[in-house]
Amino acid sequence: HALAGHRRVVVLGNDAELTIGEVRDLGVDSVRTLLSAHPAERTLLLHTDADTVVTPRWASEHLARCAEGAHAVAGAARLSSPPTSRLARIRYRDVLERARRPEGHGNVYGANLGVRADAFEAVGGFGAVAHGEDHGLWRRLDAGGFRVRYDSAATVITSGRVVGRAPSGLAALLASLAVE
Repeated sequence: HALAGHRRVVVLGNDAELTIGEVRDLGVDSVRTLLSAHPAERTLLLHTDADTVVTPRWASEHLARCAEGAHAVAGAARLSSPPTSRLARIRYRDVLERARRPEGHGNVYGANLGVRADAFEAVGGFGAVAHGEDHGLWRRLDAGGFRVRYDSAATVITSGRVVGRAPSGLAALLASLAVE
């Protein structure tokens, strides 16, 4: 197990009004402080969400892609429950198919993202954005010449809910697909 023996949990409190990008950056800053003795090029920042369950090999798959030279890995996500209508299920499959790239599944989820700390820092982290922080980071990494990889083996199971907090997140997408 890639994280065997690493069971430390830190809960951050915050009273400030922050965007999702700032919240994610706050978490990264806290982790980087805890791991300050570890070089950034040997530190992998793994990101997921509270409504997501990682699979047993999730961290190992991210680490394996980085060992092969990736600076960032976008894993795949399965829904915990499929969209309720047949039309929404068909539309969701179409969304996934349109995202597919020759190099992989083509989706980027904040709920399943691994980024080497040196690459993350070089492009300025997530940034003060209210939504799309995961996609923005991915685009800047790619444009900055960092090696990005899509990995279907690094899988998470995330909520199939249609009401969420992110105005342009997965829940909003799933809700829009259900509209007749």
